[in-house]
Amino acid sequence: ETTLLEEIAPKAVIDIPDIGPHQHFNRPPLILRVDAYGQPITIITAHLKSKRAFFLRDENGHLLEDMDDPNIRIRAKLRSLCMRAAEAASIRMSIMERLHHTREPLILLGDMNDVTGSVTTQLMTETGEVNYDKSMRDVALFDAARIQARYGWMKDVAYTHIHQGMPEVIDQLFVSEEFLPDSKFSLGQVERVDYFNDHLKWDYSDRVTDHGII
Repeated sequence: ETTLLEEIAPKAVIDIPDIGPHQHFNRPPLILRVDAYGQPITIITAHLKSKRAFFLRDENGHLLEDMDDPNIRIRAKLRSLCMRAAEAASIRMSIMERLHHTREPLILLGDMNDVTGSVTTQLMTETGEVNYDKSMRDVALFDAARIQARYGWMKDVAYTHIHQGMPEVIDQLFVSEEFLPDSKFSLGQVERVDYFNDHLKWDYSDRVTDHGII
């Protein structure tokens, strides 16, 4: 069972500066419902709008703005942030539909284009809310690298992308409460999470991807 989310949920639509309502995903998320040994699992793949500044262009792709103007550059980055926020909120609404008062496990994975603790990533997962309200476990998602059974310390030396010279984890894998070993609703656990990123250390001319594999 597969669904492609092409349109932003109406309650997540926001106006992008100088553009208007952001109503369609730049890269539509895919929702898969698979059967794993008789247990249904929902998997959502996401690739959110990047932090890269979004400059206005005409229909032929020609720039309409001065990329060297610092105030224009700020506004262009604001556009990207607004797009990413709308996409994250829309994905969260789809997650809530599938998690609220259910015991079916869910996995969210992909290129979130921001770090785990960022506002947009947490908008999708609400992991931190569990610290204040244990009932949020039902609808929160958990960073698989933090709850893995082995090598949890690896999280602190992991990265999946080098942005402006700084390594960061922007490709992520989140799981629902059913993967928490200490949950009364546990159906399994995350044994280990690995990051394959050696190819990011060198500037290969034929490098297939500038992201690590999680």
